Amino acid sequence: MNALIRGTCGATLATLATFALCAVAQTASTGSAYPSKPVRLIVPFPPGQAADTFSRLTAIRLSQMWGQNIVVDNRAGGGGVPGVMAAKQAAADGYTILVGTSGTIAVNVSVYAKIPYDPVKDFA
Repeated sequence: MNALIRGTCGATLATLATFALCAVAQTASTGSAYPSKPVRLIVPFPPGQAADTFSRLTAIRLSQMWGQNIVVDNRAGGGGVPGVMAAKQAAADGYTILVGTSGTIAVNVSVYAKIPYDPVKDFA
């Protein structure tokens, strides 16, 4: 169990580091501070599950680092497809972040005959 917790915490810290580096790159390329408005974090699972819990912990740290609100938007159901579609349909301005999992990004492509998104082409 301890190895699982360490691994999950390590993955969360790596995600935070990636977000921080993206913010630095955004600031350097545009000359303006990112984020300048609240960021929406879409979690394609119901509240209380592991993905939601770690997303909320990540949102707290990002909010502290960025000095901006992070809004956690749970879009549960349908194998995560509604949540992924909400992220796909959002403006590509960097203010919507999808919490992708192996299920929503890799497994759904193999399980569903037709899926309304391409995890490789539709997301950056």
